[in-house]
Amino acid sequence: MKSRASESINVRLARAVVASCRVRRYWREQKLRAGAGAGAFAQLRESVLETACAPERGVAGAYGLRVCELGEPRYAHVAAPTPDALDAADAFLPCVRRRTSPVYMRDNNAEAKSLFAGVLARVAGGHQRKLRYELDAMLTNSPAVLRKLETLLPQHAARLRQALEEAGAAPILVCAPTPAPGVWLLRPDSDAPFAEGEAWQLLLEAALNRLGGMPSLYALRRGADPPAGPTSAAAVIPSPKDIFSSPLECPRLCVRRRTNPGAYVLWQAALKLAHVAASRGLLHDCQRAVVENAVDGIAAFQDSAAHVARFFEVLADELAVGTALTHPFTADQLHDAWRSTFTNRYPASAPLLHAAYFFSTGMDAITSSMHACGGPPVSLAPERDYCELVALCDARQFPDRRMLFYLTPNPSFPCEQPFHLDAVLQRLRDALGEDPQAPVVLLVDATVETGMQEKDSLWKLLAAVTPLVLAADGRLSLLLAKSFVKYATLGTGKAMAGGVLLLRHPQPQKERPFLDELATCLAELERELNWAASDDAQFLGLVFAACPHAELAIIDNACDNASYFARECWPGVVHTPGLPFVSIPRQLGRWSLRGHLITTLEVAALAGMEDRDSFSSLCTSVLRLPDIVRINVGQESRRELLHRFSCLGPLLGRPEQHRFPPELTRNTALEAVARLKQQLQGAPTVEASQEAELRVRSLDDFIARVFSTQAPAVAVGPSIRERLAQTGNGGQCGVC
Repeated sequence: MKSRASESINVRLARAVVASCRVRRYWREQKLRAGAGAGAFAQLRESVLETACAPERGVAGAYGLRVCELGEPRYAHVAAPTPDALDAADAFLPCVRRRTSPVYMRDNNAEAKSLFAGVLARVAGGHQRKLRYELDAMLTNSPAVLRKLETLLPQHAARLRQALEEAGAAPILVCAPTPAPGVWLLRPDSDAPFAEGEAWQLLLEAALNRLGGMPSLYALRRGADPPAGPTSAAAVIPSPKDIFSSPLECPRLCVRRRTNPGAYVLWQAALKLAHVAASRGLLHDCQRAVVENAVDGIAAFQDSAAHVARFFEVLADELAVGTALTHPFTADQLHDAWRSTFTNRYPASAPLLHAAYFFSTGMDAITSSMHACGGPPVSLAPERDYCELVALCDARQFPDRRMLFYLTPNPSFPCEQPFHLDAVLQRLRDALGEDPQAPVVLLVDATVETGMQEKDSLWKLLAAVTPLVLAADGRLSLLLAKSFVKYATLGTGKAMAGGVLLLRHPQPQKERPFLDELATCLAELERELNWAASDDAQFLGLVFAACPHAELAIIDNACDNASYFARECWPGVVHTPGLPFVSIPRQLGRWSLRGHLITTLEVAALAGMEDRDSFSSLCTSVLRLPDIVRINVGQESRRELLHRFSCLGPLLGRPEQHRFPPELTRNTALEAVARLKQQLQGAPTVEASQEAELRVRSLDDFIARVFSTQAPAVAVGPSIRERLAQTGNGGQCGVC
């Protein structure tokens, strides 16, 4: 007898199949109409928009995945505050709404608990039997997190034990498996219930965030409502038929590579992903029309990065479901795929590659490497380290005569200080000379890779360190830790994934026990986690199989766009050539608007930037870090960058010249428009005239959103409204 959850998903899958029949009928009609010629392109755009975003599209909706519909507003609609709190004319500051699709977040404990409640409800079968799981505990992705906590954060672990004693519990945490695969439960070794928000819970959650120990939302979603039915490819698709006979045949529309390089890269990746998925039998019948229309939608709406991103996410959702249902990739295939990708990118360092290990996140990969080496490292370039690693790279002495160093060649934020490769090499040589027996390990954050080779800091580091590793005869090893959540999964955020590559001397003349110990420890951590058996691993395997080099193409285009943004849209922002983002110091990112102080986050929302937790998003987004606000430039065309963001430079000025918060007024905006119109009249070429026209339109749109007498389509968000309501007459928010 089937369970209620199985019946529910079968019903939804059946509805999706019925919907797919209507979709195919509609698509055939559209193709017949398109043959008539008149309005063919407009009809095609309308058809792919409606088909790919149908509420019952494919099986992604039945699987619990959902992307914002393309017609949904970009901003949250929140009622304006009362006139007593704010003047009605000042009430319309925007608040960007997050996507409804689950995206990668390390601080997701609240949503994880909510999903875990669904897991318990399913397993318990209503009131038939009770499970001894307490929702006041913490969820984690690895049972090794307790060992890593003691090794890497001993002071934090001591404070945690003290907090447990103060709460009346034994200072011991236990880790137990849960009904959700890949998810473990952390709670004190006590039967007493605890109130939410106690000190030990906050300390443990902070430690999990820092160690990369949060669980995958996808694993919890599948545990709460698992798909029913057969999981083999032959059973899902009895007679698979390839919808794309080759990566470049059959699409009805093409993308202009010269004018829309970002959309072109995504379109090519979509074609290859769909081709590999169909040829391997990973697509259900009801998914084919959705996938086909998503590919065509990228081409039909190639001038709009927001539409391109949503179509690509629709495609990624369907493919993630197909790989999760069939699990076509084994752990050995995943390892071989990553090793092959590394060998193709860095052929000079290929002889050093010893093994590959997969973990659940980039932070999990880094902290697992630190744990395997026996303790926290010493940073060789602290100014390039991400904020989450500051507390981990504070070792005062090396453990067990092992010298562990940490380095980030390509940082996750613009860094004004150059990368001093010679100083890094000299430090490694000095370490090798200090003790002729002590092993030396260099842990490298390799999350940001580019295709620029000689201009890329990671490429230059590997080229310079490889001879040093060979000359050290096994005493020097490299650990390359990487997060696959960023560009490696093509900016979709569909996989909680990270990994480590071990590079060492292939055949040292002397015995080096530490090399074997390091490899064994990493292999045990990987085996204990068993990440390769998760759904996240299967989607990553599809990306490896279909388009492993699309990552470099996407990040290179984002790097070019970031340079263009810093040069043409907002001169004065901090930008490092070769990195896909720009930044503004938080103390300089403040402006006065109608008597209220607004920050870079509000300005970014006014300009239409998305609010995302990390970089690599396909549309330009913004994220606040401890000292800066990072703008992650997306895959927009240069025309779209000018149209959307060139208003920022004339209105906001150069941030480094701010001595006090400048005031944004309608008059200053109109003066900027007048200056640009003069440039438009004197433009020497057609291209310059078009560029000036785009800049004028950008300013006009910004003025209409901010200074219109009528209420715009966006409303003030709760956090901004509360801050403004508390500001009295000075408008000081107290946050920045």
